Amino acid sequence: MGIAFGTLQALAFRILGTFFLMLVGVVTARALDVDEYGDFATTTVVIAVAGSLAASFSAAAGYFVSNKGVAAPHVAANSLVLSLALGLTGLLIGLCLWFFVGGTYGTYGLLVGVTLFPLIARHAISGVFLGEGRIAQYSFALHGHGYLAFLFLIVWVLLLDHRTVEDALGAWIAAQYAALIASCIFVPSWWKALAARPDYALIWSFVTFGTVTGLAGVISYLNYRVDQLLVRGFDGETGAGIYAPAVVLAESIWLFSTAISVASYSRVGSLSHTEAAELTVRAVRHTWMTAFAAMVGVLLLANIIIVLLYGSKFEDAANALRILAVGTALYAPQAVISNYFTVSLGRPSISLCLAFCSLVTGALFGVLLIPQIGYVGGAWATMLSYALTATISTGLFLRMSHTHVSELFHYRRSDITAYLDLGREIKSRLVAARLASAGPRP
Repeated sequence: MGIAFGTLQALAFRILGTFFLMLVGVVTARALDVDEYGDFATTTVVIAVAGSLAASFSAAAGYFVSNKGVAAPHVAANSLVLSLALGLTGLLIGLCLWFFVGGTYGTYGLLVGVTLFPLIARHAISGVFLGEGRIAQYSFALHGHGYLAFLFLIVWVLLLDHRTVEDALGAWIAAQYAALIASCIFVPSWWKALAARPDYALIWSFVTFGTVTGLAGVISYLNYRVDQLLVRGFDGETGAGIYAPAVVLAESIWLFSTAISVASYSRVGSLSHTEAAELTVRAVRHTWMTAFAAMVGVLLLANIIIVLLYGSKFEDAANALRILAVGTALYAPQAVISNYFTVSLGRPSISLCLAFCSLVTGALFGVLLIPQIGYVGGAWATMLSYALTATISTGLFLRMSHTHVSELFHYRRSDITAYLDLGREIKSRLVAARLASAGPRP
């Protein structure tokens, strides 16, 4: 499957997953008041920050399948063993925090402990799918909890009228487990490998490779959500509730860039460094083209989008959304550039350092700005940190790949004709599918 068609497929699933996660936010925002929604958003962020460790196992699993050629069932079975061990450890720690510490921190600890296993296991499975280039299965393993969370929230919170923060969080956590079970059903042949003795050398390789990518994952997610946490701390539940929709909508600008990074992941790992750099440059050009088009749309329609989706009580988030849209557009190519550092060069430490730089910068600006101008200061802090990190990351890529900066902005005729080629490929696939479904004439 070509990169272009793979990108389109990944984009379709990414849009679907993001759409349902957005619906989760819409349902909870309309079912709860602004303060309660701020509590829900902050709690899920705290859980997801701890669960972002799971991204390390996705990267490790994909790396060993695509770059090292380890059999997918072997990688999947051993990553699941490691996920179970870490999940049980997290659950035990969470129970201890809940029992001995109590209060808000104890509750957060328990929620993290309960959800850690499905988060890690789903990401590990998704990494195996990604290493094999199986975009549909990868997308469901990664985003399927959004579909199920939406369903559970509709039934439990809205139809059965359980409109509390606790009920909404319970539905969200249940969706994590249901998505893991569904992902396992996709590949029953993989789990025969579970009967074999665990490959401790491979598991240790997951740990050593995943330690760096895991820190990068945690720091990256904190980088994406530190503004939300700081807004909650400095501007209260109401500020956090208003700010949360702006964050979700601004990050929708990353749909295309994330789709490109997913579709090109296995190719980047299998190509030479020079070829991987060329592929990354093309991906950056396409990413910027689509990200800035989306940014313009958000700048013009921010108020309408907010009110239409979340209701008039969240309209004040429009200005924060506009500021965030600029930052996310500038930061959009980082997913494909990170692939080059991690999968082609095998140096996830670079992505870790860049994420840490962005996190620290965003936190510093947030501490300075949010107490002065409220949640809008969180948007400014994020935009400034994204702009700075994007500049540093792009500069490192250009230097390490020996690419001239003009290549990133030199749009060629082939960049445009690629979309025409994609259209022809889609048409041929649709025709082939129609002929196959029609079958031979009697």
